[in-house]
Amino acid sequence: MRSLFKIMAIVWIIMPLIPSAQEEISEELHENALEQVALTDDTRLLPDITDNFIFGKYDRISINKVSHDQLISWGLLSLLQIHAFLWYRETVGAFISLLELQAIPHWDPDIIKKVLPRFKTNIEENRLPGMRQRWKEGSHIFLYRTGGKQADSTAKKSANQPQLLTYRFRFRTLMQWGITLETDAGEARIPDHTSAYLKLTDLGLIRQLIAGDFTVNLGQGLIHWQGFAVGGSGMLNSFRQGDVFKPHTGRDENIFHRGLALHLTTNKWEAALFVSHHPIDANTNLDTVSGTVKISSFLISGLHRTNSELENKRSVTQTGLGGKIGFNSGNLKLAFNAVHFQFDHSIAKRDLPYNLFEQKGKSYLNMSLDGVLVTQRGLLFTEWGVDKQMKTAFTAGWIRSLDNRLEISMLYRNMSAPYQAWQSGCFSQSGQAGNEKGFYFNMNFSPKPGQRFEANFDIFNHPWVKALADAPSHGKVSSMQYIWKPNKKAEWLIRWQQSVRWMNPAGSNQVNGTLVKNNLTRVRIHLSFIPLESLTVRIRHELSFLIPDMQKKEKGSLSYAELIYKPAMKPFSLSVRYTLFDTEGYNSRIYAYERDVPAYHTIPAFYTAGNRIYAIINWKWKKTMMIAAKWITDIRDAELKHEWRIQLSWQVNRDN
Repeated sequence: MRSLFKIMAIVWIIMPLIPSAQEEISEELHENALEQVALTDDTRLLPDITDNFIFGKYDRISINKVSHDQLISWGLLSLLQIHAFLWYRETVGAFISLLELQAIPHWDPDIIKKVLPRFKTNIEENRLPGMRQRWKEGSHIFLYRTGGKQADSTAKKSANQPQLLTYRFRFRTLMQWGITLETDAGEARIPDHTSAYLKLTDLGLIRQLIAGDFTVNLGQGLIHWQGFAVGGSGMLNSFRQGDVFKPHTGRDENIFHRGLALHLTTNKWEAALFVSHHPIDANTNLDTVSGTVKISSFLISGLHRTNSELENKRSVTQTGLGGKIGFNSGNLKLAFNAVHFQFDHSIAKRDLPYNLFEQKGKSYLNMSLDGVLVTQRGLLFTEWGVDKQMKTAFTAGWIRSLDNRLEISMLYRNMSAPYQAWQSGCFSQSGQAGNEKGFYFNMNFSPKPGQRFEANFDIFNHPWVKALADAPSHGKVSSMQYIWKPNKKAEWLIRWQQSVRWMNPAGSNQVNGTLVKNNLTRVRIHLSFIPLESLTVRIRHELSFLIPDMQKKEKGSLSYAELIYKPAMKPFSLSVRYTLFDTEGYNSRIYAYERDVPAYHTIPAFYTAGNRIYAIINWKWKKTMMIAAKWITDIRDAELKHEWRIQLSWQVNRDN
């Protein structure tokens, strides 16, 4: 501990002497999003989040056609910056050059650098080559990844290592297709999972057409949302926004649709429709009385290693139908959404209190109305949903930029305990709709350039029992964060998070209705600076304190130092991190996002006592091929473990 603070003190002294260097590309959004999901243990959507980061490419949008909703969905701009962009385009006229971004009020060089790769100019948007030229100018991308784990340096590695093979074709946003073949560690079948898609856009009235595998996002997530969305922190995280349909390009084997998706648009109206039919994993049991098969639970891990997992593999067939009809006048957006899902077996979960309101029968049916209104007083959004039992769920929020320094957002949700929806993804403590009421407040304040203060507070209650609670429960989650960037080469971050929950834990045998209080507090100090043009240094120290009423108190700590070496005009880069951790149990665990090979993520949970070191090397060969490798050594509880990963990517005919 003392050595860490000595290092940070020395850095503080020499910081003004750090020479100028190229600005580091921030990974803050990626890291915060992944860690938030890990903290809520809702990891079902993690495999898809990194796909937008594959090879560092995005679907570029015309700067003169990009909408308010699309700008919000990026999660990079404040509401004030979005309004300034739209005001400039409406007042001055269409953008002639991307250099005009410098003239937009409240847009600084850091913001421009982040959004620049997402825009394209008029020259590009007016070029509509034929199919032959699209094939010639598009990008063909191949990726192969494998890896393995060893218990110690002498142990034999597993005979079945994870394997991933991906091929993608992309011509701007107009034409894309791809195929993914995957086998997880321990699975005997190669490949164990196959996924493919074809996507066409901007074909007259057809805004988007997807055949194959895709995900569906509707409204604010009350009835169906399969894309990545987090809750619990951040101004724009409370607002669900994104394309209705997206190709399924991740490795998830259950949370997607297989069929056809069509999205039609006119000047003010839109219609979206999808149909799907594919098998998914589930636990099934034979009812000896009726002789029929019943679904006891749905599975999302996608792992098929043991006989039990193989028996559950694709044991249930899901058929889906749904879509939306919407009206968009620019400042006002209204939509009616509906989904229906049918299974070939009936759902019959165990007769336990927390399953009282769980879906029964063979189908889910949900409908909703959602709206978004943009005014000078901010952005208002809401959704009201109903299931087939006519149980309801409601959410409404407001986002406002008071000036160029202060932004606030609020969200209220009221989802009845019996409300049920298949693969919902609304803003809530669990990420799912139903059995929750709450109010969320967030504030972002920038007193001076280079300084930012963020705070959020969420108070909630669950009116019915949950899987880990034998009685209704409630709680509050608070977070404060201060970020200081004294120059382009350095950044300080201090974060405080606290989660207080009052609940009756399952099996605790509490009497007289007394609820148990659990208080979990985390404190983080993070420093990132660039002492040389090619070198980035990151230092972090984090503490965790758990104070339960009935159990033993726990505390934990984590410290790491990381070096990222990216020499200019060289074909390689290197990252090394050493982590030291010590916690008194799993409940005081600490999550820390790790850099990895491109298009992959790692968010290990650190608990007990030990240390972990990893090294990553990326080598680019002839501008088209890249080899990336990662080696991990993890020591905890006197047990040594090794893990390795290697990835080869090849890109041909890079598009514009």
